[in-house]
Amino acid sequence: MDFEMFKKVLQEKIRALAKEEMGGGFINEGFFQTEKGKDSIFYPEGGLAGIAVHTMDHYAAFQAGWTMEAVVEAALSELKQRFVEEKEKRLLEQMAVPENIVPVLVSGEANRGLLEKIPHIAFQGMEIIFKFILLEPVDGKHVACSVPRSYMEECGWDEEKLFRIALRNDAFKTQIHVMPFKRMTDALLLGDDADGLGSDWDGIREDPMKIVLITNSLRTYGAAGVLDSDTLERISSIYGEDLYLLLPSIHECLAVPKGTMPLDHLREMVWDMNRNLTVREEWLSDSVYIFERHTKKIRMAGKEEENSSRP
Repeated sequence: MDFEMFKKVLQEKIRALAKEEMGGGFINEGFFQTEKGKDSIFYPEGGLAGIAVHTMDHYAAFQAGWTMEAVVEAALSELKQRFVEEKEKRLLEQMAVPENIVPVLVSGEANRGLLEKIPHIAFQGMEIIFKFILLEPVDGKHVACSVPRSYMEECGWDEEKLFRIALRNDAFKTQIHVMPFKRMTDALLLGDDADGLGSDWDGIREDPMKIVLITNSLRTYGAAGVLDSDTLERISSIYGEDLYLLLPSIHECLAVPKGTMPLDHLREMVWDMNRNLTVREEWLSDSVYIFERHTKKIRMAGKEEENSSRP
């Protein structure tokens, strides 16, 4: 079989198998000139750039005694690998823009290796890091990746500038969801779609339990909602007092009016949640924090609150 016939057969087989195994067609096949001759380019449906398949190398393998089936399998494997690489490259280019940056709260203890490579800010025994995040799912999944130090430096920012940008981004601020904690637990118990729950400020005012869930629309890295002082101030104004904050998981936070429960009880609660409910990789803090209305600051709750919460 000469090269032109081989190329035609290979292209036809690749198109057929790629549509069957990769869930999409490859159109407008072309070729480009190499030192060895002409190699094939496939253009996947969906807008990715052309992906090269080194037809000359596969033809050399065919001439060396490979069966056509083995050559097609190798060529398809090459196409799949390059397709994934190109897709990841395009996705990263789409994500890596300032408006997609959000702050994320993590445990410093559990992320020591990661913190050596990325920007971070110490925060009350935890660490604030930064993620590029896409609000719209890709292939049915929400995609996020850490902002590397190199990106921050190329932009001419420091950690504080990066933090200010992340705090005011719509990808962070407008996605914060606040609701009665009971609303979420009831939905889970009933098997309802808890992911579809949005903010419920009226429910907070009427909730007899006075336990508020703070998360975000993705239910991912939602504990960072406590970094938005406007949200905490609005909750505290409903109850007319400071808030205790429990952050057992990186994905959500619980806010409780200071006069609702004793501090010791809340400490036992967050300890129990972290040992029985929170996945270890998502653990954030065993501490109880307090948001002070008059300063709009968060700090660890200490002896002062412990004494004042006792009868």
